Amino acid sequence: MTRTWNWESFVHLYDEGTSQDCGIHQTTGWLTQCANLKMAHDSQDRVCAIKALHNSRSRTEIDIISFLNSPKLRACADNHTILILDKIITDDWTFIVMPYWPRSVQTCIPWEVEDYFSRLIQALEGLCFMHRHGIVHRDISVGNMLLNVHSSVPGVYSSFAARNLALAFIDFGCAVRFPVGSDPGAWRGTGHWGTVDHAAPEVPRRDSAPAAQQTPYRLPPVDVYAIGSVFARALAWEHVFCTTFGNPEGRATAARQVLAARVPGFRALLQRMQERDPARRPTAGAALGEARALRDALPRAVRFAPAGGYPEMRGDGEGQGRPRAPSDSPSTFNGAVTLVRGTLEALSGEPGALFVPVRVPYNFGPAQSATDESDSGGDWGELTYLQ
Repeated sequence: MTRTWNWESFVHLYDEGTSQDCGIHQTTGWLTQCANLKMAHDSQDRVCAIKALHNSRSRTEIDIISFLNSPKLRACADNHTILILDKIITDDWTFIVMPYWPRSVQTCIPWEVEDYFSRLIQALEGLCFMHRHGIVHRDISVGNMLLNVHSSVPGVYSSFAARNLALAFIDFGCAVRFPVGSDPGAWRGTGHWGTVDHAAPEVPRRDSAPAAQQTPYRLPPVDVYAIGSVFARALAWEHVFCTTFGNPEGRATAARQVLAARVPGFRALLQRMQERDPARRPTAGAALGEARALRDALPRAVRFAPAGGYPEMRGDGEGQGRPRAPSDSPSTFNGAVTLVRGTLEALSGEPGALFVPVRVPYNFGPAQSATDESDSGGDWGELTYLQ
């Protein structure tokens, strides 16, 4: 095993003197700003992701993702766990090889209303599957639900069905497992876990008092809240993006506008999934059943877009989404600032509330991850959002 480049923190997974006809043979740089996750090509030149997990410290994660990828569970259509292509096991480490899915659920704009339901239903199917088998994810976030969208796929702005898009859950580092068949109402946890952006209100923050950190809470509603939060965030991001830069391909009416005008139950479902009282949230199974019922009750003209896109709508409450005239098109910089400002305000509910100086890393040095806030080994910059 040899190191790739002097600034890389990962290694080739073959001996230089051996054949390269099998196995992982080439690292290609960062997949994410995460020290234990890398991108590579296999012998068939397919892009893969490799996650390094310590055999003792990450034992639970290894066991859970291996269980969800067992042949019996892998054959289930509602299993939306990322596929394990291979496992490379050493004395201290297990390298999990997975397909590289580059897009989060937030960064792919739907073509038709059906796409919103396809994305949400796949997520709820996957969550029901996990809960049915005694697993609570506890770290559902925008970055931990991926779509198999690649730049080589033609017709990027087209229906998800035409592109055969699928959703998969990744990152089971915070997950816990309970006996299959046990009462989900008794599945409880304590302390802060997961991504704070999508953490349910009952989950204590990292700076909470010790008493709050030790207060138990039910775990399944935490996953339900997180999925509702992720998809509500995706709608907010898409709204800000399209109102700033116009609808994709200059369409007079985007699917988001049809969804808002004709399917109010979609957003209402997401809101119920984010109820502050966990007892008022639907279970994953109830949310899945409601999403399917909403979808199946839609007229075909609403559910599916014609070849040229939806016809022009008026009075939808979100603006017409017309292409901007050249005179009022924002510059790239001003447009980006507007997008950042609008996104943060939409998510916080308070204009300007999140526009504070933040410290962001770039040009990471040797073996430095995005979570390493030391000043050594990398350049740091001060970024202040404009008021």
